[in-house]
Amino acid sequence: MLLHPWPVRNPASMVNERCDSDPSPAETLSIVPSGHIKSAQTSLPIVKTWWLAAAQLAAQLGNCAGVIWGPSAERISVKDFEEQSDKWNNKGTFPSSGLVRFIDDLDEGLRTNGLSFFTKQELRIEPELVDDRDFAERLGFRLVQTLIHRETLNAVEEFIGPDGSKLKLVPSQNGKFVRVWRG
Repeated sequence: MLLHPWPVRNPASMVNERCDSDPSPAETLSIVPSGHIKSAQTSLPIVKTWWLAAAQLAAQLGNCAGVIWGPSAERISVKDFEEQSDKWNNKGTFPSSGLVRFIDDLDEGLRTNGLSFFTKQELRIEPELVDDRDFAERLGFRLVQTLIHRETLNAVEEFIGPDGSKLKLVPSQNGKFVRVWRG
């Protein structure tokens, strides 16, 4: 099942790229917001309702191989998707590990894929902070939890990391990234 904010020409190709098993006999079901909610599709209450509906549908289908959140191209098992949806629905935190994915950047930095759907910016953790991948991902998910509830970052801000260190959040010159540096 593919959850995507806009129609995808060939959703099966996206599913095939992200599936661990052979998806050839599978069909793809896409859930796309209709026109009356499209303008608010990045609002957390809309996304939450969208996720809950998809979780219920996936459970009813019974043989669903997984759910792919289109903006991050993240594949989530039905069980994990149902658990994340249920926790989020019961006043849990935003399920950042399902809605945002971390990928390696060219220079050994780490960046998100999918955060810009909500904030118009991706998060980029600079190489100096990625020596410890586990720390970098914990830091990244903590920052996602913070950034998801606010507007685009336009000025430098300080942030305290999970280990108590001071960090700087710096908007990139092109405005497409929030860069994280020691500082």
